[in-house]
Amino acid sequence: MRRLGTYLVHLVLLVASLEVACRLGFALPYFADRRIFHDELSWRRAWVRLRGPGPEIRYGQDVYDTTKGWKSRPNIGSVRRADGAVLSTNSHGLRGSTEHPYERRSGLPRLLLVGDSFTFGEGVSDAETYASQLQRWLPGVDIVNMGMRGYGHDQMLILLREEGVKYAPDVVLLGFVGRDMSRNLLAFRDYAKPRFVLRRGALALTASPVPPPEMLLQWDWVRPRLYDMASLVGQVVSEQTGLQAREEAAVTAAILAEIARVAERIRAVPVVAYLPVGPELSGAPGTLAGERFLSQFCESHREVRCFSTGPRFTEALESGVRFSAQGHWDAAAHRVAAEAIGSYLVREHLLGAS
Repeated sequence: MRRLGTYLVHLVLLVASLEVACRLGFALPYFADRRIFHDELSWRRAWVRLRGPGPEIRYGQDVYDTTKGWKSRPNIGSVRRADGAVLSTNSHGLRGSTEHPYERRSGLPRLLLVGDSFTFGEGVSDAETYASQLQRWLPGVDIVNMGMRGYGHDQMLILLREEGVKYAPDVVLLGFVGRDMSRNLLAFRDYAKPRFVLRRGALALTASPVPPPEMLLQWDWVRPRLYDMASLVGQVVSEQTGLQAREEAAVTAAILAEIARVAERIRAVPVVAYLPVGPELSGAPGTLAGERFLSQFCESHREVRCFSTGPRFTEALESGVRFSAQGHWDAAAHRVAAEAIGSYLVREHLLGAS
């Protein structure tokens, strides 16, 4: 018993020493001053370190939401951001000042856009987003932009279930960005968020409801840093072995299929449009992982209409148009996306005689 007690004391001291070492390690500038990996732990550390006073979650115009983690603040009145872009939201927190009542206007087809910050229009003014430019391209269509900054496909699905179905759209179009697939495996990005996991082939929602910022900050100090370090190592192993890529593909495919089912239940046509971003805009040859995944998904889900805006971007590049491969789209890229989406919708007669 004495020997067992000695072993237990040594074990406790070892664990305590490792915990102290991990806390000191995470306090070093190399770890503390930048997010090294696109993993849940790094996002969480960055949010806790940069968290300031006020109700904002990550961006100055986003607020806490119990089911999705965050959403755009409603009734933002033409705020000019540091990058010069003019940003506003309506009473439902949707991009732009136009109000879209849930009730349909007689005889007017409705298009509902779902997506991340590229659909939201981060970095450009209200009138420059591809949703706004598409509205001018299709004046006989009521276009509702439900793009939200930082969202994964999991949050898009929840938003569609909670709010999107109320608009009774004719078409639900998801702006698909390949890098969003990794967000579907995280329970923290920009802020805490819900996450779907696959159980016996079916989606199961976890990490919901999302805890409020005050609670997360209050208890962060007791979170074991030894556990965080183990999670970081596990993340690297998962990436190197390909486990993460396979899980991303499986979960994302299940989420997209559920988005299509939600659209069909309200008698809307589900459409997925591939949006090239970052280095993809440079005209590099070859099919990228995200586009390849979407192509395979659409082959096995014929009920979903799929197309890529990539060819229209290639045509624009060949005609001399240049896009920034860094950060978010500029107004020119949004214009090309609007042209590609508008041409597809008209060609496929998905919005009547629009």
